[in-house]
Amino acid sequence: MKNTTVSALLIFLTALSISACKAIGPDYQSPVVPVMESFSTQDTITFCRDADMKRWWEKLEDPTLDRLISHAISKNQDVRIAVFRILEARANKGLATSETLPSFDANASVNALRSSKTGLDTANLPSTIMEDYDATQILHEGGFDASWEIDLFGRIKRSIEAADAEIGASESDLADTMVALLCDVAKNYVEIRKVQAQTDVVTKNLDLQQKTLDLIEKRFKSGMDTQLNITTSKALIADTKARIPQLAAQQKTLRHRLAILLGEAPDFLISILDNNPQIPSFPEKLVVGIPADLLRVRPDIRTAERQLAAQVARIGVAKADFYPRLGFNGSIGLSIVDLGEMTLDNSWTGSIGPSFSWAIFNGGAVRARVAAADARSKQALALYEKTVFHAYEEVENALVQHKEELLRKVHLKTAVAENTRAYELSLRLYTCGLADYIHVLDSERNLLNSKERFIESLALVTDSVIELHKAFGGGLAVR
Repeated sequence: MKNTTVSALLIFLTALSISACKAIGPDYQSPVVPVMESFSTQDTITFCRDADMKRWWEKLEDPTLDRLISHAISKNQDVRIAVFRILEARANKGLATSETLPSFDANASVNALRSSKTGLDTANLPSTIMEDYDATQILHEGGFDASWEIDLFGRIKRSIEAADAEIGASESDLADTMVALLCDVAKNYVEIRKVQAQTDVVTKNLDLQQKTLDLIEKRFKSGMDTQLNITTSKALIADTKARIPQLAAQQKTLRHRLAILLGEAPDFLISILDNNPQIPSFPEKLVVGIPADLLRVRPDIRTAERQLAAQVARIGVAKADFYPRLGFNGSIGLSIVDLGEMTLDNSWTGSIGPSFSWAIFNGGAVRARVAAADARSKQALALYEKTVFHAYEEVENALVQHKEELLRKVHLKTAVAENTRAYELSLRLYTCGLADYIHVLDSERNLLNSKERFIESLALVTDSVIELHKAFGGGLAVR
Protein backbone atom coordinates (compact mmCIF):
# COMPACT_ATOMS: atom_id res chain seq x y z
CA MET A 1 0.00 0.00 0.00
CA LYS A 2 2.83 2.36 0.87
CA ASN A 3 4.62 1.70 -2.44
CA THR A 4 1.36 2.29 -4.30
CA THR A 5 0.87 5.67 -2.62
CA VAL A 6 4.45 6.73 -3.41
CA SER A 7 4.04 5.70 -7.05
CA ALA A 8 0.81 7.68 -7.36
CA LEU A 9 2.48 10.71 -5.80
CA LEU A 10 5.39 10.50 -8.25
CA ILE A 11 3.00 10.30 -11.20
CA PHE A 12 1.09 13.30 -9.84
CA LEU A 13 4.23 15.44 -9.46
CA THR A 14 5.45 14.50 -12.94
CA ALA A 15 2.07 15.39 -14.49
CA LEU A 16 1.99 18.65 -12.57
CA SER A 17 5.41 19.67 -13.89
CA ILE A 18 4.37 18.83 -17.46
CA SER A 19 1.19 20.86 -17.10
CA ALA A 20 3.28 23.94 -16.30
CA CYS A 21 4.69 23.85 -19.84
CA LYS A 22 3.32 25.84 -22.78
CA ALA A 23 -0.35 25.24 -23.58
CA ILE A 24 -1.39 23.70 -26.88
CA GLY A 25 -2.67 26.10 -29.55
CA PRO A 26 -1.68 29.56 -30.83
CA ASP A 27 -0.86 32.35 -28.38
CA TYR A 28 -2.96 35.44 -28.99
CA GLN A 29 -1.31 38.46 -30.59
CA SER A 30 -3.06 41.78 -31.10
CA PRO A 31 -4.05 42.21 -34.76
CA VAL A 32 -2.39 44.85 -36.88
CA VAL A 33 -4.58 47.03 -39.09
CA PRO A 34 -3.69 50.10 -41.18
CA VAL A 35 -4.11 53.34 -39.24
CA MET A 36 -5.13 56.53 -41.00
CA GLU A 37 -2.55 59.30 -40.69
CA SER A 38 -5.13 62.03 -40.23
CA PHE A 39 -8.79 62.94 -40.60
CA SER A 40 -10.33 65.59 -42.78
CA THR A 41 -9.32 68.95 -41.36
CA GLN A 42 -11.56 71.93 -40.73
CA ASP A 43 -11.24 75.28 -39.01
CA THR A 44 -13.59 74.67 -36.07
CA ILE A 45 -12.04 71.38 -34.87
CA THR A 46 -8.66 70.76 -33.23
CA PHE A 47 -7.23 67.23 -33.36
CA CYS A 48 -5.30 66.21 -30.27
CA ARG A 49 -3.90 62.91 -28.99
CA ASP A 50 -5.78 61.57 -25.95
CA ALA A 51 -8.43 64.29 -26.20
CA ASP A 52 -10.84 64.14 -23.27
CA MET A 53 -14.25 63.41 -24.81
CA LYS A 54 -15.92 62.02 -21.71
CA ARG A 55 -19.09 63.69 -20.45
CA TRP A 56 -19.26 65.60 -23.75
CA TRP A 57 -22.94 66.50 -23.25
CA GLU A 58 -21.96 68.86 -20.43
CA LYS A 59 -20.46 71.16 -23.08
CA LEU A 60 -24.03 71.96 -24.11
CA GLU A 61 -24.61 73.52 -20.67
CA ASP A 62 -28.19 72.28 -20.54
CA PRO A 63 -29.25 71.18 -17.01
CA THR A 64 -32.36 69.43 -18.35
CA LEU A 65 -30.30 67.27 -20.67
CA ASP A 66 -27.89 66.49 -17.81
CA ARG A 67 -30.78 65.22 -15.69
CA LEU A 68 -32.22 63.14 -18.54
CA ILE A 69 -28.89 61.47 -19.23
CA SER A 70 -28.35 60.67 -15.55
CA HIS A 71 -31.82 59.12 -15.45
CA ALA A 72 -31.16 57.07 -18.59
CA ILE A 73 -27.86 55.71 -17.25
CA SER A 74 -29.55 54.42 -14.11
CA LYS A 75 -32.81 53.09 -15.62
CA ASN A 76 -32.29 52.14 -19.28
CA GLN A 77 -33.02 48.45 -19.92
CA ASP A 78 -30.27 48.01 -22.54
CA VAL A 79 -27.69 49.12 -19.99
CA ARG A 80 -29.09 46.71 -17.41
CA ILE A 81 -28.99 43.87 -19.94
CA ALA A 82 -25.35 44.64 -20.74
CA VAL A 83 -24.50 44.68 -17.01
CA PHE A 84 -26.07 41.25 -16.55
CA ARG A 85 -24.08 39.96 -19.52
CA ILE A 86 -20.90 40.98 -17.69
CA LEU A 87 -22.07 39.07 -14.62
CA GLU A 88 -22.79 36.06 -16.83
CA ALA A 89 -19.31 36.24 -18.39
CA ARG A 90 -17.68 36.44 -14.98
CA ALA A 91 -19.70 33.43 -13.81
CA ASN A 92 -18.56 31.51 -16.90
CA LYS A 93 -14.95 32.28 -15.99
CA GLY A 94 -15.58 30.90 -12.53
CA LEU A 95 -16.94 27.75 -14.16
CA ALA A 96 -13.81 27.42 -16.32
CA THR A 97 -11.50 28.07 -13.36
CA SER A 98 -13.25 25.41 -11.28
CA GLU A 99 -11.81 22.74 -13.59
CA THR A 100 -8.33 23.45 -12.23
CA LEU A 101 -9.38 22.29 -8.77
CA PRO A 102 -10.19 18.77 -7.51
CA SER A 103 -13.81 17.83 -7.06
CA PHE A 104 -15.17 15.98 -4.04
CA ASP A 105 -18.44 14.10 -3.80
CA ALA A 106 -20.08 12.53 -0.77
CA ASN A 107 -22.41 9.55 -1.00
CA ALA A 108 -24.35 7.33 1.35
CA SER A 109 -26.90 4.58 0.91
CA VAL A 110 -28.86 1.97 2.82
CA ASN A 111 -30.07 -1.05 0.82
CA ALA A 112 -32.10 -4.07 1.81
CA LEU A 113 -30.78 -7.21 0.11
CA ARG A 114 -32.56 -10.53 0.02
CA SER A 115 -31.17 -13.73 -1.42
CA SER A 116 -32.99 -16.98 -2.15
CA LYS A 117 -32.26 -20.11 -0.09
CA THR A 118 -33.00 -22.28 -3.08
CA GLY A 119 -29.98 -20.87 -4.81
CA LEU A 120 -27.62 -22.03 -2.06
CA ASP A 121 -25.60 -25.26 -2.12
CA THR A 122 -27.02 -26.72 1.13
CA ALA A 123 -25.83 -30.28 0.66
CA ASN A 124 -22.58 -29.73 2.56
CA LEU A 125 -23.91 -27.20 5.12
CA PRO A 126 -24.91 -28.20 8.64
CA SER A 127 -28.64 -27.98 9.37
CA THR A 128 -28.00 -25.54 12.24
CA ILE A 129 -26.55 -23.01 9.82
CA MET A 130 -29.52 -23.25 7.52
CA GLU A 131 -31.87 -22.75 10.43
CA ASP A 132 -30.09 -19.48 11.44
CA TYR A 133 -29.67 -18.25 7.86
CA ASP A 134 -31.33 -14.84 7.25
CA ALA A 135 -32.13 -14.30 3.57
CA THR A 136 -32.56 -10.52 4.15
CA GLN A 137 -29.59 -8.22 4.95
CA ILE A 138 -29.31 -4.44 5.41
CA LEU A 139 -26.22 -2.98 3.69
CA HIS A 140 -24.97 0.42 4.91
CA GLU A 141 -22.51 2.21 2.63
CA GLY A 142 -21.02 5.71 2.65
CA GLY A 143 -17.90 7.55 1.64
CA PHE A 144 -16.18 10.23 -0.40
CA ASP A 145 -15.03 10.30 -4.04
CA ALA A 146 -12.42 12.71 -5.42
CA SER A 147 -11.17 13.45 -8.93
CA TRP A 148 -8.68 15.90 -10.36
CA GLU A 149 -7.78 16.48 -14.00
CA ILE A 150 -4.17 17.52 -14.57
CA ASP A 151 -4.10 20.17 -17.30
CA LEU A 152 -1.25 18.53 -19.22
CA PHE A 153 -1.77 20.25 -22.54
CA GLY A 154 -3.47 23.49 -21.52
CA ARG A 155 -7.10 22.71 -22.33
CA ILE A 156 -8.31 24.28 -19.11
CA LYS A 157 -5.81 27.14 -19.36
CA ARG A 158 -7.10 28.04 -22.83
CA SER A 159 -10.69 27.84 -21.56
CA ILE A 160 -9.84 30.35 -18.86
CA GLU A 161 -8.16 32.61 -21.45
CA ALA A 162 -11.32 32.50 -23.56
CA ALA A 163 -13.50 33.27 -20.54
CA ASP A 164 -11.25 36.22 -19.62
CA ALA A 165 -11.54 37.58 -23.14
CA GLU A 166 -15.33 37.21 -23.04
CA ILE A 167 -15.43 39.27 -19.84
CA GLY A 168 -13.47 42.02 -21.60
CA ALA A 169 -15.83 41.81 -24.59
CA SER A 170 -18.93 42.08 -22.40
CA GLU A 171 -17.46 45.05 -20.51
CA SER A 172 -16.69 46.80 -23.80
CA ASP A 173 -20.17 45.95 -25.01
CA LEU A 174 -21.57 47.75 -21.97
CA ALA A 175 -19.43 50.78 -22.83
CA ASP A 176 -20.70 50.64 -26.43
CA THR A 177 -24.28 50.46 -25.18
CA MET A 178 -23.64 53.51 -23.01
CA VAL A 179 -22.15 55.47 -25.92
CA ALA A 180 -25.15 54.70 -28.13
CA LEU A 181 -27.59 55.51 -25.30
CA LEU A 182 -26.01 58.90 -24.51
CA CYS A 183 -26.04 59.79 -28.19
CA ASP A 184 -29.69 58.73 -28.67
CA VAL A 185 -30.87 60.61 -25.58
CA ALA A 186 -29.08 63.79 -26.63
CA LYS A 187 -30.25 63.59 -30.25
CA ASN A 188 -33.87 62.97 -29.26
CA TYR A 189 -33.70 65.86 -26.82
CA VAL A 190 -32.29 68.19 -29.49
CA GLU A 191 -34.96 67.01 -31.92
CA ILE A 192 -37.68 67.86 -29.38
CA ARG A 193 -36.23 71.34 -28.90
CA LYS A 194 -36.08 71.74 -32.69
CA VAL A 195 -39.76 70.87 -33.07
CA GLN A 196 -40.64 73.26 -30.22
CA ALA A 197 -38.64 76.01 -31.95
CA GLN A 198 -40.37 75.30 -35.26
CA THR A 199 -43.77 75.41 -33.54
CA ASP A 200 -42.82 78.77 -32.05
CA VAL A 201 -41.84 80.08 -35.51
CA VAL A 202 -45.10 78.85 -37.06
CA THR A 203 -47.13 80.46 -34.27
CA LYS A 204 -45.36 83.80 -34.70
CA ASN A 205 -45.73 83.59 -38.46
CA LEU A 206 -49.46 83.03 -38.01
CA ASP A 207 -49.62 86.34 -36.12
CA LEU A 208 -47.96 88.09 -39.07
CA GLN A 209 -50.33 86.44 -41.54
CA GLN A 210 -53.36 87.39 -39.44
CA LYS A 211 -52.19 91.02 -39.37
CA THR A 212 -51.83 90.90 -43.14
CA LEU A 213 -55.37 89.53 -43.47
CA ASP A 214 -56.69 92.29 -41.19
CA LEU A 215 -54.98 94.84 -43.44
CA ILE A 216 -56.48 93.29 -46.60
CA GLU A 217 -59.99 93.25 -45.11
CA LYS A 218 -59.61 96.88 -44.07
CA ARG A 219 -58.50 97.83 -47.58
CA PHE A 220 -61.36 95.76 -49.03
CA LYS A 221 -63.92 97.72 -47.01
CA SER A 222 -62.39 100.90 -48.41
CA GLY A 223 -62.69 99.53 -51.94
CA MET A 224 -58.94 99.31 -52.33
CA ASP A 225 -58.62 95.48 -52.45
CA THR A 226 -60.37 92.40 -53.78
CA GLN A 227 -62.17 89.39 -52.34
CA LEU A 228 -59.58 87.22 -54.12
CA ASN A 229 -56.78 88.54 -51.92
CA ILE A 230 -58.88 87.93 -48.80
CA THR A 231 -59.56 84.34 -49.84
CA THR A 232 -55.90 83.77 -50.73
CA SER A 233 -54.76 85.15 -47.40
CA LYS A 234 -57.21 82.93 -45.49
CA ALA A 235 -55.97 79.89 -47.44
CA LEU A 236 -52.39 80.70 -46.45
CA ILE A 237 -53.38 80.99 -42.79
CA ALA A 238 -55.20 77.64 -42.90
CA ASP A 239 -52.20 76.01 -44.58
CA THR A 240 -49.87 77.40 -41.88
CA LYS A 241 -52.20 76.24 -39.08
CA ALA A 242 -52.09 72.74 -40.55
CA ARG A 243 -48.39 72.61 -39.60
CA ILE A 244 -49.18 72.91 -35.88
CA PRO A 245 -50.89 69.49 -35.35
CA GLN A 246 -48.22 67.92 -37.52
CA LEU A 247 -45.48 69.35 -35.29
CA ALA A 248 -47.46 68.43 -32.15
CA ALA A 249 -47.67 64.79 -33.24
CA GLN A 250 -43.96 64.79 -34.07
CA GLN A 251 -43.10 66.20 -30.62
CA LYS A 252 -45.27 63.62 -28.82
CA THR A 253 -43.64 60.80 -30.77
CA LEU A 254 -40.18 62.10 -29.84
CA ARG A 255 -41.19 62.42 -26.18
CA HIS A 256 -42.40 58.82 -26.19
CA ARG A 257 -39.13 57.64 -27.70
CA LEU A 258 -37.09 59.64 -25.21
CA ALA A 259 -39.11 58.21 -22.31
CA ILE A 260 -38.34 54.67 -23.47
CA LEU A 261 -34.63 55.54 -23.64
CA LEU A 262 -34.93 56.71 -20.03
CA GLY A 263 -36.34 53.31 -19.10
CA GLU A 264 -39.81 54.70 -18.39
CA ALA A 265 -43.34 54.48 -19.79
CA PRO A 266 -44.12 56.58 -22.91
CA ASP A 267 -46.11 59.20 -20.94
CA PHE A 268 -43.26 59.81 -18.46
CA LEU A 269 -42.20 63.17 -19.94
CA ILE A 270 -45.65 64.77 -20.27
CA SER A 271 -45.22 66.95 -17.19
CA ILE A 272 -41.43 66.90 -16.91
CA LEU A 273 -40.04 68.29 -20.15
CA ASP A 274 -40.89 71.98 -20.39
CA ASN A 275 -41.53 73.97 -23.54
CA ASN A 276 -38.25 75.66 -24.36
CA PRO A 277 -37.76 76.57 -28.04
CA GLN A 278 -34.00 76.94 -27.61
CA ILE A 279 -31.76 74.45 -29.39
CA PRO A 280 -28.64 73.63 -27.33
CA SER A 281 -25.36 74.14 -29.13
CA PHE A 282 -21.73 73.20 -28.60
CA PRO A 283 -18.85 75.70 -28.38
CA GLU A 284 -17.57 76.81 -31.75
CA LYS A 285 -14.11 75.33 -31.14
CA LEU A 286 -14.00 71.58 -30.53
CA VAL A 287 -11.15 69.27 -29.55
CA VAL A 288 -11.31 65.65 -30.73
CA GLY A 289 -8.88 62.74 -30.98
CA ILE A 290 -6.64 61.43 -33.73
CA PRO A 291 -7.04 58.21 -35.79
CA ALA A 292 -4.75 56.18 -33.52
CA ASP A 293 -7.03 56.95 -30.56
CA LEU A 294 -9.91 55.06 -32.14
CA LEU A 295 -8.26 51.65 -31.65
CA ARG A 296 -8.00 52.38 -27.94
CA VAL A 297 -11.18 54.29 -27.08
CA ARG A 298 -13.89 52.90 -29.39
CA PRO A 299 -15.73 50.28 -27.31
CA ASP A 300 -17.02 48.36 -30.34
CA ILE A 301 -13.42 47.95 -31.54
CA ARG A 302 -12.40 46.69 -28.10
CA THR A 303 -15.35 44.29 -28.14
CA ALA A 304 -14.32 42.89 -31.53
CA GLU A 305 -10.70 42.56 -30.39
CA ARG A 306 -11.66 40.69 -27.20
CA GLN A 307 -13.97 38.39 -29.16
CA LEU A 308 -11.05 37.62 -31.48
CA ALA A 309 -8.87 36.77 -28.45
CA ALA A 310 -11.56 34.41 -27.16
CA GLN A 311 -11.82 32.60 -30.48
CA VAL A 312 -8.04 32.17 -30.72
CA ALA A 313 -7.99 30.67 -27.22
CA ARG A 314 -10.73 28.21 -28.21
CA ILE A 315 -8.46 26.82 -30.95
CA GLY A 316 -6.18 25.60 -28.15
CA VAL A 317 -9.19 24.09 -26.34
CA ALA A 318 -10.11 22.15 -29.47
CA LYS A 319 -6.51 21.05 -30.20
CA ALA A 320 -6.08 19.71 -26.67
CA ASP A 321 -8.47 16.89 -27.61
CA PHE A 322 -5.73 15.47 -29.86
CA TYR A 323 -3.84 14.58 -26.69
CA PRO A 324 -4.63 12.32 -23.73
CA ARG A 325 -6.15 13.50 -20.47
CA LEU A 326 -4.57 12.48 -17.20
CA GLY A 327 -6.14 12.76 -13.80
CA PHE A 328 -6.31 11.28 -10.36
CA ASN A 329 -9.24 9.48 -8.81
CA GLY A 330 -9.64 8.45 -5.23
CA SER A 331 -12.30 7.19 -2.90
CA ILE A 332 -12.69 6.16 0.72
CA GLY A 333 -15.72 4.78 2.49
CA LEU A 334 -17.41 2.24 4.70
CA SER A 335 -19.48 -0.82 3.80
CA ILE A 336 -21.30 -2.49 6.73
CA VAL A 337 -23.99 -5.12 7.02
CA ASP A 338 -24.25 -5.31 10.82
CA LEU A 339 -23.78 -1.91 12.49
CA GLY A 340 -23.05 -3.66 15.79
CA GLU A 341 -19.99 -5.31 14.32
CA MET A 342 -18.58 -2.16 12.68
CA THR A 343 -14.81 -1.67 13.01
CA LEU A 344 -12.49 0.37 10.83
CA ASP A 345 -10.27 -2.64 10.20
CA ASN A 346 -12.91 -4.73 8.50
CA SER A 347 -15.38 -2.09 7.21
CA TRP A 348 -13.47 0.55 5.21
CA THR A 349 -12.86 0.56 1.49
CA GLY A 350 -10.66 2.86 -0.58
CA SER A 351 -8.87 3.43 -3.85
CA ILE A 352 -6.37 5.91 -5.31
CA GLY A 353 -4.58 6.15 -8.59
CA PRO A 354 -4.15 7.92 -11.90
CA SER A 355 -6.75 7.91 -14.67
CA PHE A 356 -6.01 8.08 -18.37
CA SER A 357 -8.27 8.70 -21.37
CA TRP A 358 -7.45 9.33 -25.00
CA ALA A 359 -9.82 9.69 -27.93
CA ILE A 360 -7.77 7.60 -30.37
CA PHE A 361 -10.44 7.32 -33.04
CA ASN A 362 -13.60 9.39 -33.30
CA GLY A 363 -14.21 9.64 -37.01
CA GLY A 364 -12.31 12.93 -37.42
CA ALA A 365 -14.50 14.82 -34.94
CA VAL A 366 -11.55 16.45 -33.17
CA ARG A 367 -9.98 17.58 -36.43
CA ALA A 368 -13.34 19.02 -37.51
CA ARG A 369 -13.72 20.90 -34.20
CA VAL A 370 -10.23 22.39 -34.62
CA ALA A 371 -11.03 23.45 -38.20
CA ALA A 372 -14.28 25.03 -37.03
CA ALA A 373 -12.51 26.91 -34.20
CA ASP A 374 -9.87 28.15 -36.63
CA ALA A 375 -12.57 29.34 -39.05
CA ARG A 376 -14.35 31.19 -36.24
CA SER A 377 -11.12 32.96 -35.29
CA LYS A 378 -10.67 34.09 -38.90
CA GLN A 379 -14.24 35.36 -38.92
CA ALA A 380 -13.52 37.29 -35.73
CA LEU A 381 -10.40 38.81 -37.30
CA ALA A 382 -12.35 39.91 -40.38
CA LEU A 383 -15.05 41.38 -38.12
CA TYR A 384 -12.40 43.28 -36.15
CA GLU A 385 -10.90 44.77 -39.33
CA LYS A 386 -14.39 45.68 -40.57
CA THR A 387 -15.18 47.36 -37.25
CA VAL A 388 -12.00 49.46 -37.40
CA PHE A 389 -12.66 50.64 -40.95
CA HIS A 390 -16.30 51.33 -40.10
CA ALA A 391 -15.13 53.49 -37.20
CA TYR A 392 -12.92 55.53 -39.53
CA GLU A 393 -15.87 55.93 -41.89
CA GLU A 394 -18.15 57.16 -39.09
CA VAL A 395 -15.62 59.79 -37.99
CA GLU A 396 -15.08 61.02 -41.54
CA ASN A 397 -18.84 61.15 -42.19
CA ALA A 398 -19.42 63.10 -38.97
CA LEU A 399 -16.64 65.55 -39.86
CA VAL A 400 -18.03 66.09 -43.36
CA GLN A 401 -21.57 66.49 -42.05
CA HIS A 402 -20.42 69.01 -39.45
CA LYS A 403 -18.39 71.04 -41.92
CA GLU A 404 -21.08 71.20 -44.61
CA GLU A 405 -23.90 71.88 -42.14
CA LEU A 406 -21.98 74.82 -40.68
CA LEU A 407 -21.75 76.29 -44.19
CA ARG A 408 -25.46 75.59 -44.80
CA LYS A 409 -26.36 77.30 -41.53
CA VAL A 410 -24.53 80.46 -42.63
CA HIS A 411 -26.45 80.56 -45.92
CA LEU A 412 -29.79 79.90 -44.21
CA LYS A 413 -29.13 82.64 -41.69
CA THR A 414 -28.61 85.01 -44.60
CA ALA A 415 -31.79 83.69 -46.23
CA VAL A 416 -33.82 84.41 -43.08
CA ALA A 417 -32.46 87.96 -42.91
CA GLU A 418 -33.17 88.64 -46.59
CA ASN A 419 -36.65 87.05 -46.49
CA THR A 420 -37.50 89.14 -43.43
CA ARG A 421 -36.40 92.26 -45.29
CA ALA A 422 -38.33 91.16 -48.41
CA TYR A 423 -41.49 90.61 -46.38
CA GLU A 424 -41.29 93.99 -44.67
CA LEU A 425 -40.56 95.75 -47.97
CA SER A 426 -43.34 93.96 -49.92
CA LEU A 427 -45.87 94.69 -47.16
CA ARG A 428 -44.89 98.36 -47.12
CA LEU A 429 -45.16 98.64 -50.91
CA TYR A 430 -48.47 96.76 -50.91
CA THR A 431 -49.87 99.10 -48.24
CA CYS A 432 -48.88 102.06 -50.40
CA GLY A 433 -50.42 100.47 -53.47
CA LEU A 434 -47.07 100.06 -55.20
CA ALA A 435 -47.00 96.22 -55.22
CA ASP A 436 -49.48 93.40 -55.67
CA TYR A 437 -50.51 91.12 -52.81
CA ILE A 438 -48.82 88.19 -54.57
CA HIS A 439 -45.44 89.64 -53.49
CA VAL A 440 -46.56 89.73 -49.86
CA LEU A 441 -47.87 86.17 -50.15
CA ASP A 442 -44.61 84.87 -51.61
CA SER A 443 -42.48 86.67 -49.04
CA GLU A 444 -44.57 85.27 -46.15
CA ARG A 445 -44.17 81.73 -47.47
CA ASN A 446 -40.46 82.17 -48.09
CA LEU A 447 -39.92 83.65 -44.63
CA LEU A 448 -41.64 80.76 -42.86
CA ASN A 449 -39.80 78.20 -44.96
CA SER A 450 -36.36 79.75 -44.41
CA LYS A 451 -36.93 80.09 -40.65
CA GLU A 452 -37.93 76.45 -40.31
CA ARG A 453 -34.96 75.31 -42.38
CA PHE A 454 -32.61 77.49 -40.33
CA ILE A 455 -33.88 75.91 -37.12
CA GLU A 456 -33.44 72.49 -38.70
CA SER A 457 -29.85 73.41 -39.57
CA LEU A 458 -29.13 74.53 -36.01
CA ALA A 459 -30.29 71.12 -34.78
CA LEU A 460 -28.28 69.29 -37.44
CA VAL A 461 -25.10 71.14 -36.45
CA THR A 462 -25.57 69.99 -32.87
CA ASP A 463 -26.44 66.48 -34.07
CA SER A 464 -23.25 66.32 -36.15
CA VAL A 465 -21.14 67.11 -33.08
CA ILE A 466 -23.02 64.46 -31.09
CA GLU A 467 -22.31 61.97 -33.88
CA LEU A 468 -18.66 63.02 -33.84
CA HIS A 469 -18.37 62.26 -30.13
CA LYS A 470 -20.16 58.96 -30.68
CA ALA A 471 -17.78 58.08 -33.51
CA PHE A 472 -14.86 58.64 -31.13
CA GLY A 473 -16.47 56.45 -28.48
CA GLY A 474 -17.09 59.37 -26.14
CA GLY A 475 -18.98 58.64 -22.97
CA LEU A 476 -18.65 57.60 -19.37
CA ALA A 477 -15.79 55.37 -18.30
CA VAL A 478 -17.00 51.85 -17.54
CA ARG A 479 -15.52 49.88 -14.65
